[in-house]
Amino acid sequence: MKRIFQATSCASLLLVATAAQAADVTWSGAASANVNDGANWSGGAPPTAADVAIIGGAPQAPDFAGQSATWGKLNLFVANHIADTGGGGVLNLTGADFSQFFSAGDLHQSTIDVDVIATKNIQTNGTHSVTFNGNVTAAKIEAFGGSVGTYNGVTTQTDEFMSIGGGSKIVINGDFHWNNASHGINNHPVVELGPNAKLFGPGNVPGLDVFNLYDGAIVRILAENALGSGETDLWSRNTTNTFDLNGHNQLVEFFGMGDAPAALNIDFGATLGANKLIWEASHGMNGTGLYNVLNFQSGDALEFGQHGADGGFHNPAILARIRVNGASYAASSPGMGPWWSLIPTPDPGDDPGRQLVVYHVPEPATLSMIAVAMFGLVVRRRSTVLR
Repeated sequence: MKRIFQATSCASLLLVATAAQAADVTWSGAASANVNDGANWSGGAPPTAADVAIIGGAPQAPDFAGQSATWGKLNLFVANHIADTGGGGVLNLTGADFSQFFSAGDLHQSTIDVDVIATKNIQTNGTHSVTFNGNVTAAKIEAFGGSVGTYNGVTTQTDEFMSIGGGSKIVINGDFHWNNASHGINNHPVVELGPNAKLFGPGNVPGLDVFNLYDGAIVRILAENALGSGETDLWSRNTTNTFDLNGHNQLVEFFGMGDAPAALNIDFGATLGANKLIWEASHGMNGTGLYNVLNFQSGDALEFGQHGADGGFHNPAILARIRVNGASYAASSPGMGPWWSLIPTPDPGDDPGRQLVVYHVPEPATLSMIAVAMFGLVVRRRSTVLR
Protein backbone atom coordinates (compact mmCIF):
# COMPACT_ATOMS: atom_id res chain seq x y z
CA MET A 1 0.00 0.00 0.00
CA LYS A 2 2.86 2.33 0.81
CA ARG A 3 4.38 1.85 -2.64
CA ILE A 4 1.01 2.52 -4.32
CA PHE A 5 0.55 5.67 -2.24
CA GLN A 6 4.02 6.87 -3.16
CA ALA A 7 3.39 6.23 -6.88
CA THR A 8 0.06 8.04 -6.71
CA SER A 9 1.66 10.97 -4.91
CA CYS A 10 4.36 11.21 -7.55
CA ALA A 11 1.75 11.18 -10.33
CA SER A 12 -0.21 13.93 -8.58
CA LEU A 13 2.90 16.05 -8.19
CA LEU A 14 3.66 15.55 -11.87
CA LEU A 15 0.16 16.74 -12.83
CA VAL A 16 0.49 19.80 -10.59
CA ALA A 17 3.87 20.59 -12.09
CA THR A 18 2.51 20.21 -15.63
CA ALA A 19 -0.47 22.46 -14.87
CA ALA A 20 1.85 25.02 -13.36
CA GLN A 21 3.78 25.20 -16.62
CA ALA A 22 0.71 26.57 -18.44
CA ALA A 23 1.07 30.31 -18.87
CA ASP A 24 -0.07 33.41 -20.71
CA VAL A 25 2.55 34.08 -23.36
CA THR A 26 2.39 37.52 -24.96
CA TRP A 27 3.57 38.42 -28.44
CA SER A 28 6.10 41.25 -28.51
CA GLY A 29 7.37 41.13 -32.08
CA ALA A 30 10.63 42.51 -30.72
CA ALA A 31 12.94 40.59 -33.04
CA SER A 32 10.93 39.81 -36.18
CA ALA A 33 7.56 38.68 -37.50
CA ASN A 34 8.53 35.00 -37.16
CA VAL A 35 5.78 33.40 -35.08
CA ASN A 36 8.04 30.55 -33.93
CA ASP A 37 10.98 32.72 -32.84
CA GLY A 38 11.11 32.73 -29.04
CA ALA A 39 12.65 36.21 -29.06
CA ASN A 40 9.27 37.54 -30.18
CA TRP A 41 7.44 36.20 -27.12
CA SER A 42 7.45 37.04 -23.42
CA GLY A 43 9.56 34.55 -21.51
CA GLY A 44 11.78 33.93 -24.51
CA ALA A 45 9.88 30.95 -25.96
CA PRO A 46 6.83 30.50 -28.22
CA PRO A 47 3.55 29.31 -26.66
CA THR A 48 3.03 25.59 -26.25
CA ALA A 49 -0.09 23.41 -26.37
CA ALA A 50 -0.58 24.22 -22.67
CA ASP A 51 -0.34 28.01 -23.05
CA VAL A 52 -2.58 30.93 -23.91
CA ALA A 53 -1.08 33.02 -26.69
CA ILE A 54 -1.97 36.70 -26.29
CA ILE A 55 -1.52 38.94 -29.30
CA GLY A 56 -2.02 42.64 -28.68
CA GLY A 57 -0.27 45.78 -29.83
CA ALA A 58 3.31 45.13 -30.98
CA PRO A 59 5.90 46.68 -33.31
CA GLN A 60 5.05 44.09 -35.92
CA ALA A 61 2.34 41.47 -36.29
CA PRO A 62 3.13 37.75 -36.42
CA ASP A 63 3.60 35.95 -39.72
CA PHE A 64 3.32 32.17 -39.94
CA ALA A 65 5.09 32.18 -43.34
CA GLY A 66 4.07 28.59 -44.07
CA GLN A 67 5.00 27.32 -40.61
CA SER A 68 2.78 25.45 -38.17
CA ALA A 69 2.31 26.02 -34.45
CA THR A 70 0.34 24.37 -31.65
CA TRP A 71 -0.99 26.56 -28.85
CA GLY A 72 -3.59 25.99 -26.18
CA LYS A 73 -5.61 29.12 -26.93
CA LEU A 74 -5.33 32.41 -28.82
CA ASN A 75 -6.66 35.66 -27.37
CA LEU A 76 -6.87 38.82 -29.47
CA PHE A 77 -7.37 42.12 -27.66
CA VAL A 78 -6.55 44.71 -30.33
CA ALA A 79 -6.85 44.84 -34.12
CA ASN A 80 -4.37 42.44 -35.71
CA HIS A 81 -3.40 41.00 -39.05
CA ILE A 82 -1.93 37.55 -38.51
CA ALA A 83 -0.28 36.81 -41.84
CA ASP A 84 0.80 33.62 -43.54
CA THR A 85 3.16 34.80 -46.25
CA GLY A 86 3.36 32.20 -48.97
CA GLY A 87 0.52 30.16 -47.43
CA GLY A 88 0.49 26.65 -46.02
CA GLY A 89 0.76 27.57 -42.33
CA VAL A 90 -1.48 25.94 -39.74
CA LEU A 91 -2.39 27.11 -36.25
CA ASN A 92 -3.52 24.19 -34.07
CA LEU A 93 -5.46 25.10 -30.90
CA THR A 94 -5.71 22.17 -28.51
CA GLY A 95 -6.17 23.60 -25.01
CA ALA A 96 -8.78 22.69 -22.42
CA ASP A 97 -10.66 26.00 -22.58
CA PHE A 98 -14.22 25.92 -23.94
CA SER A 99 -13.30 28.60 -26.50
CA GLN A 100 -9.82 28.16 -27.91
CA PHE A 101 -9.94 31.26 -30.11
CA PHE A 102 -11.33 34.35 -28.48
CA SER A 103 -11.45 38.00 -29.57
CA ALA A 104 -12.39 40.84 -27.24
CA GLY A 105 -12.12 44.62 -27.08
CA ASP A 106 -14.24 47.39 -28.48
CA LEU A 107 -14.67 48.13 -32.18
CA HIS A 108 -11.69 46.15 -33.44
CA GLN A 109 -11.26 44.34 -36.75
CA SER A 110 -8.70 41.58 -37.11
CA THR A 111 -7.72 39.40 -40.07
CA ILE A 112 -6.38 35.85 -39.81
CA ASP A 113 -4.72 34.46 -42.95
CA VAL A 114 -3.37 31.21 -41.51
CA ASP A 115 -5.47 28.01 -41.43
CA VAL A 116 -6.93 27.40 -37.97
CA ILE A 117 -7.77 23.99 -36.49
CA ALA A 118 -9.47 24.18 -33.09
CA THR A 119 -10.54 21.09 -31.19
CA LYS A 120 -13.18 23.21 -29.39
CA ASN A 121 -14.86 26.55 -30.14
CA ILE A 122 -13.90 29.68 -32.04
CA GLN A 123 -15.63 32.76 -30.64
CA THR A 124 -15.62 36.42 -31.61
CA ASN A 125 -16.86 38.78 -28.94
CA GLY A 126 -16.89 42.31 -27.57
CA THR A 127 -17.46 44.05 -30.93
CA HIS A 128 -14.10 42.65 -32.01
CA SER A 129 -14.86 41.27 -35.46
CA VAL A 130 -12.56 38.79 -37.19
CA THR A 131 -12.18 37.81 -40.84
CA PHE A 132 -10.74 34.34 -41.43
CA ASN A 133 -9.16 34.12 -44.88
CA GLY A 134 -7.75 30.62 -44.36
CA ASN A 135 -9.56 27.36 -43.79
CA VAL A 136 -11.15 26.90 -40.36
CA THR A 137 -12.05 23.72 -38.50
CA ALA A 138 -13.73 23.89 -35.08
CA ALA A 139 -16.23 22.14 -32.88
CA LYS A 140 -18.39 25.28 -33.11
CA ILE A 141 -18.12 28.81 -34.43
CA GLU A 142 -19.72 31.53 -32.31
CA ALA A 143 -20.23 35.31 -32.36
CA PHE A 144 -21.35 37.45 -29.43
CA GLY A 145 -21.21 41.00 -28.15
CA GLY A 146 -21.93 42.72 -31.47
CA SER A 147 -19.05 41.06 -33.29
CA VAL A 148 -19.01 39.70 -36.85
CA GLY A 149 -17.20 36.49 -37.74
CA THR A 150 -16.49 36.30 -41.49
CA TYR A 151 -15.30 33.00 -42.96
CA ASN A 152 -13.85 33.21 -46.47
CA GLY A 153 -12.17 29.80 -46.71
CA VAL A 154 -13.44 26.27 -46.21
CA THR A 155 -15.10 26.09 -42.81
CA THR A 156 -15.89 22.83 -41.00
CA GLN A 157 -17.99 22.53 -37.85
CA THR A 158 -18.84 19.36 -35.93
CA ASP A 159 -21.23 20.63 -33.24
CA GLU A 160 -25.00 20.57 -33.85
CA PHE A 161 -25.46 24.28 -33.16
CA MET A 162 -23.93 27.52 -34.34
CA SER A 163 -24.39 30.05 -31.51
CA ILE A 164 -24.72 33.76 -32.27
CA GLY A 165 -25.79 36.45 -29.81
CA GLY A 166 -28.07 39.37 -30.52
CA GLY A 167 -26.41 42.11 -32.55
CA SER A 168 -23.77 39.72 -33.87
CA LYS A 169 -23.60 37.72 -37.05
CA ILE A 170 -21.64 35.09 -38.93
CA VAL A 171 -20.93 35.56 -42.63
CA ILE A 172 -20.18 32.47 -44.73
CA ASN A 173 -18.40 33.28 -48.00
CA GLY A 174 -16.88 29.89 -48.78
CA ASP A 175 -17.65 26.19 -48.48
CA PHE A 176 -19.26 25.38 -45.14
CA HIS A 177 -19.19 21.75 -44.01
CA TRP A 178 -21.50 20.97 -41.11
CA ASN A 179 -20.40 17.48 -40.10
CA ASN A 180 -23.37 16.75 -37.89
CA ALA A 181 -26.63 15.02 -38.69
CA SER A 182 -28.60 17.91 -37.15
CA HIS A 183 -27.98 21.57 -37.90
CA GLY A 184 -29.28 24.57 -36.01
CA ILE A 185 -28.58 28.16 -35.12
CA ASN A 186 -29.72 29.78 -31.89
CA ASN A 187 -29.35 32.80 -29.56
CA HIS A 188 -31.02 35.34 -31.89
CA PRO A 189 -28.52 34.80 -34.69
CA VAL A 190 -27.94 36.39 -38.06
CA VAL A 191 -26.25 34.18 -40.64
CA GLU A 192 -25.40 35.71 -44.01
CA LEU A 193 -24.54 33.51 -46.99
CA GLY A 194 -22.27 35.24 -49.49
CA PRO A 195 -21.72 34.90 -53.24
CA ASN A 196 -19.45 31.85 -52.95
CA ALA A 197 -21.16 30.13 -50.03
CA LYS A 198 -21.83 26.42 -50.47
CA LEU A 199 -23.35 24.31 -47.71
CA PHE A 200 -22.44 20.67 -47.17
CA GLY A 201 -23.77 18.07 -44.75
CA PRO A 202 -21.98 15.00 -43.39
CA GLY A 203 -20.08 13.00 -45.96
CA ASN A 204 -19.54 16.04 -48.20
CA VAL A 205 -23.16 15.85 -49.37
CA PRO A 206 -24.44 19.17 -50.82
CA GLY A 207 -27.03 20.92 -48.70
CA LEU A 208 -27.85 20.73 -45.01
CA ASP A 209 -31.03 18.68 -45.38
CA VAL A 210 -32.76 20.12 -42.28
CA PHE A 211 -31.50 23.55 -41.17
CA ASN A 212 -33.22 24.46 -37.88
CA LEU A 213 -33.81 28.11 -36.96
CA TYR A 214 -34.42 29.11 -33.34
CA ASP A 215 -34.69 32.22 -31.16
CA GLY A 216 -35.54 34.84 -33.78
CA ALA A 217 -32.90 33.64 -36.22
CA ILE A 218 -32.29 35.41 -39.53
CA VAL A 219 -30.77 33.70 -42.54
CA ARG A 220 -29.94 36.33 -45.17
CA ILE A 221 -28.60 35.56 -48.62
CA LEU A 222 -26.12 37.94 -50.24
CA ALA A 223 -26.22 36.49 -53.76
CA GLU A 224 -28.36 34.49 -56.16
CA ASN A 225 -29.21 30.99 -54.88
CA ALA A 226 -26.72 31.24 -52.02
CA LEU A 227 -28.55 28.38 -50.27
CA GLY A 228 -27.89 26.08 -53.20
CA SER A 229 -30.32 24.49 -55.60
CA GLY A 230 -32.96 23.13 -53.27
CA GLU A 231 -30.79 20.79 -51.18
CA THR A 232 -31.33 22.72 -47.92
CA ASP A 233 -34.66 22.72 -46.08
CA LEU A 234 -35.27 25.53 -43.59
CA TRP A 235 -37.32 24.78 -40.45
CA SER A 236 -38.71 27.46 -38.17
CA ARG A 237 -38.87 26.32 -34.53
CA ASN A 238 -40.37 27.81 -31.35
CA THR A 239 -40.42 31.49 -32.38
CA THR A 240 -40.75 33.72 -35.43
CA ASN A 241 -37.64 33.30 -37.55
CA THR A 242 -36.77 35.00 -40.84
CA PHE A 243 -35.51 33.95 -44.24
CA ASP A 244 -34.37 37.13 -46.00
CA LEU A 245 -34.06 36.96 -49.78
CA ASN A 246 -32.50 40.42 -49.58
CA GLY A 247 -33.52 41.14 -53.18
CA HIS A 248 -32.12 37.89 -54.63
CA ASN A 249 -33.55 34.75 -56.24
CA GLN A 250 -33.58 31.45 -54.39
CA LEU A 251 -34.90 27.91 -54.79
CA VAL A 252 -35.87 26.07 -51.60
CA GLU A 253 -37.13 22.50 -51.46
CA PHE A 254 -39.47 23.32 -48.59
CA PHE A 255 -39.94 25.42 -45.47
CA GLY A 256 -40.70 23.27 -42.46
CA MET A 257 -42.79 24.62 -39.62
CA GLY A 258 -43.30 23.83 -35.97
CA ASP A 259 -46.50 24.50 -34.08
CA ALA A 260 -47.52 28.04 -33.13
CA PRO A 261 -46.03 30.29 -31.82
CA ALA A 262 -43.47 29.17 -34.40
CA ALA A 263 -43.68 31.25 -37.59
CA LEU A 264 -41.50 32.12 -40.55
CA ASN A 265 -41.09 35.51 -42.17
CA ILE A 266 -40.16 35.13 -45.83
CA ASP A 267 -38.84 38.57 -46.67
CA PHE A 268 -38.41 39.48 -50.34
CA GLY A 269 -36.41 42.54 -49.30
CA ALA A 270 -37.23 46.22 -49.16
CA THR A 271 -35.09 47.07 -52.21
CA LEU A 272 -37.20 47.57 -55.33
CA GLY A 273 -36.65 45.15 -58.19
CA ALA A 274 -38.02 41.81 -59.30
CA ASN A 275 -36.85 38.66 -57.56
CA LYS A 276 -38.20 35.15 -57.38
CA LEU A 277 -38.62 32.48 -54.73
CA ILE A 278 -39.32 28.94 -55.89
CA TRP A 279 -40.92 27.00 -53.03
CA GLU A 280 -40.88 23.52 -54.44
CA ALA A 281 -42.81 21.34 -52.01
CA SER A 282 -45.42 21.79 -49.30
CA HIS A 283 -44.45 18.84 -47.11
CA GLY A 284 -43.06 20.30 -43.94
CA MET A 285 -46.14 22.52 -43.51
CA ASN A 286 -47.51 20.05 -40.98
CA GLY A 287 -47.16 22.45 -38.03
CA THR A 288 -49.65 25.19 -37.18
CA GLY A 289 -47.39 28.24 -37.55
CA LEU A 290 -47.82 30.96 -40.18
CA TYR A 291 -45.71 31.81 -43.21
CA ASN A 292 -45.55 35.59 -43.57
CA VAL A 293 -44.44 36.72 -47.03
CA LEU A 294 -43.18 40.29 -46.62
CA ASN A 295 -42.17 43.09 -49.00
CA PHE A 296 -43.78 41.31 -51.97
CA GLN A 297 -43.70 43.97 -54.69
CA SER A 298 -44.42 44.45 -58.35
CA GLY A 299 -42.43 42.03 -60.47
CA ASP A 300 -41.66 39.68 -57.58
CA ALA A 301 -42.62 36.04 -58.12
CA LEU A 302 -43.60 33.37 -55.64
CA GLU A 303 -43.69 30.00 -57.34
CA PHE A 304 -45.15 26.89 -55.74
CA GLY A 305 -43.69 23.73 -57.22
CA GLN A 306 -44.27 20.02 -56.80
CA HIS A 307 -46.99 19.87 -54.18
CA GLY A 308 -45.66 16.98 -52.09
CA ALA A 309 -47.37 14.02 -50.52
CA ASP A 310 -49.75 16.07 -48.39
CA GLY A 311 -51.11 18.06 -51.34
CA GLY A 312 -50.61 21.23 -49.36
CA PHE A 313 -50.46 23.56 -52.33
CA HIS A 314 -53.94 22.29 -53.27
CA ASN A 315 -55.33 22.40 -49.73
CA PRO A 316 -57.13 25.66 -48.89
CA ALA A 317 -56.64 25.19 -45.14
CA ILE A 318 -52.89 24.85 -45.53
CA LEU A 319 -52.60 27.60 -48.12
CA ALA A 320 -54.46 29.97 -45.78
CA ARG A 321 -51.48 29.80 -43.43
CA ILE A 322 -49.46 31.66 -46.07
CA ARG A 323 -49.94 35.41 -45.64
CA VAL A 324 -48.78 37.67 -48.47
CA ASN A 325 -48.24 41.27 -47.39
CA GLY A 326 -50.62 40.58 -44.51
CA ALA A 327 -53.44 38.98 -46.51
CA SER A 328 -54.29 35.28 -46.34
CA TYR A 329 -53.61 33.31 -49.47
CA ALA A 330 -56.58 31.34 -50.81
CA ALA A 331 -56.70 28.35 -53.11
CA SER A 332 -59.12 29.92 -55.61
CA SER A 333 -57.78 33.48 -55.54
CA PRO A 334 -55.13 35.38 -53.61
CA GLY A 335 -57.89 37.70 -52.50
CA MET A 336 -55.72 40.74 -52.99
CA GLY A 337 -57.46 42.55 -55.83
CA PRO A 338 -57.33 42.70 -59.63
CA TRP A 339 -53.61 43.46 -59.82
CA TRP A 340 -52.80 39.86 -58.97
CA SER A 341 -52.36 37.33 -61.74
CA LEU A 342 -52.51 33.59 -61.31
CA ILE A 343 -50.55 31.87 -64.07
CA PRO A 344 -50.54 28.05 -64.06
CA THR A 345 -47.51 27.13 -66.12
CA PRO A 346 -46.81 23.43 -65.71
CA ASP A 347 -43.53 22.35 -67.24
CA PRO A 348 -43.82 19.05 -69.16
CA GLY A 349 -40.38 18.14 -67.82
CA ASP A 350 -41.51 18.34 -64.21
CA ASP A 351 -42.91 15.55 -62.08
CA PRO A 352 -46.65 14.83 -62.47
CA GLY A 353 -48.84 16.98 -60.28
CA ARG A 354 -46.51 19.96 -60.32
CA GLN A 355 -48.33 23.22 -59.80
CA LEU A 356 -46.61 26.49 -60.59
CA VAL A 357 -48.37 29.71 -59.70
CA VAL A 358 -46.96 33.19 -59.87
CA TYR A 359 -48.38 36.32 -58.31
CA HIS A 360 -47.57 39.94 -58.98
CA VAL A 361 -48.51 43.02 -56.99
CA PRO A 362 -48.13 46.70 -57.84
CA GLU A 363 -45.46 49.01 -56.53
CA PRO A 364 -46.30 50.51 -53.12
CA ALA A 365 -46.69 53.91 -54.83
CA THR A 366 -49.38 52.42 -57.05
CA LEU A 367 -51.20 51.07 -54.01
CA SER A 368 -51.10 54.54 -52.46
CA MET A 369 -52.52 56.10 -55.64
CA ILE A 370 -55.33 53.55 -55.68
CA ALA A 371 -56.10 54.29 -52.01
CA VAL A 372 -56.11 58.05 -52.67
CA ALA A 373 -58.36 57.60 -55.71
CA MET A 374 -60.78 55.41 -53.75
CA PHE A 375 -60.85 57.92 -50.89
CA GLY A 376 -61.58 60.74 -53.33
CA LEU A 377 -64.40 58.74 -54.90
CA VAL A 378 -65.96 58.10 -51.48
CA VAL A 379 -65.74 61.81 -50.57
CA ARG A 380 -67.37 62.88 -53.85
CA ARG A 381 -70.19 60.37 -53.43
CA ARG A 382 -70.79 61.49 -49.85
CA SER A 383 -70.84 65.11 -50.97
CA THR A 384 -73.43 64.27 -53.65
CA VAL A 385 -75.62 62.49 -51.12
CA LEU A 386 -75.47 65.44 -48.70
CA ARG A 387 -76.66 67.78 -51.40
